Amino acid sequence: MSVNPFESLWNIPYINSHIINHNNQSQEIAACECVNKLKEFLDSTEKVDSQHQREVGYACCLIILDYIKKHSG
Repeated sequence: MSVNPFESLWNIPYINSHIINHNNQSQEIAACECVNKLKEFLDSTEKVDSQHQREVGYACCLIILDYIKKHSG
């Protein structure tokens, strides 16, 4: 039995389930984008010559430490 769209206008559980589903899809998209950006970043480090790899590593560690400081309470 399908739900009439007009009947569901006032069906709060139906509306909530659609909101939650949309939010979950948005979060899945955001997670995929995050993972893809990390992969792009890691791939880009291969373009840095060996003389500058250590500098890249140090700079990345500083960024991570700064992020942790900002987000740890």
